[in-house]
Amino acid sequence: IFQETDRVVGVHPVHGGSGDPSPFTAYGTLQGIKACLNKRYGSPEIKGKTFAVQGVGSVGYNLVKLIAKEGGVIYACDINEERVKRAADEFGVQPVPMNEIYDVDANVFAPCALGAVINGETVDRLQCDIVAGSANNQLESEEWGTELERRNVVYAPDYAVNAGGLVNVAIELQGYNRERAFQAVSSIYNNIENIFRIAERDGIPSWQAADRMAVERINAISTIRQPYSKRFKDRLSGRSPKVSHH
Repeated sequence: IFQETDRVVGVHPVHGGSGDPSPFTAYGTLQGIKACLNKRYGSPEIKGKTFAVQGVGSVGYNLVKLIAKEGGVIYACDINEERVKRAADEFGVQPVPMNEIYDVDANVFAPCALGAVINGETVDRLQCDIVAGSANNQLESEEWGTELERRNVVYAPDYAVNAGGLVNVAIELQGYNRERAFQAVSSIYNNIENIFRIAERDGIPSWQAADRMAVERINAISTIRQPYSKRFKDRLSGRSPKVSHH
């Protein structure tokens, strides 16, 4: 596709792209988790906290790597046992059977694989203060986000937490710079804090606050007067566009 159009991102570094976005998704997820820790405990510190990570694929693996580096205690599961073994060998992760990850007594439950894992069958089993991970569509339905709130469990809306990979590849459109990409992904911490601020201000659950913030941003951008394209300005000034007869 990149051979045919430059409107492509996520290309190989050889072609000036950023390559695998999963380390950035994991880094952004960590920023979201830290914002949740700060809200719940008054400090974003990872050290000494316990994490139940569901899925150690591309993103989950990079996430446990970051958590372990900062001194977190990690329990993890994955449908592929070799992945868990690798994480255990490299980072001291404690393996947990797939269906028992919900029962782990942890500060943070981090879904990093399946969607719809917060549902009527799992919500009563959760032993955590925070739900924050990289998986898409973690809530089976929005009511479970409201239920987490009712139970005093901090929930970081998934699409706000896992945006790091998307933010990273978007930097390619400006001419890729890895350091600038990490700085941009770091803003996820502030985004999550803003979501919590809106939730508190409006008396709504965090999932609803995230939707509200997204709509507000889209509406704000839509009011910006976009500059005319060069082709339109040429037409406006009476200059005919150059046409090739070859």
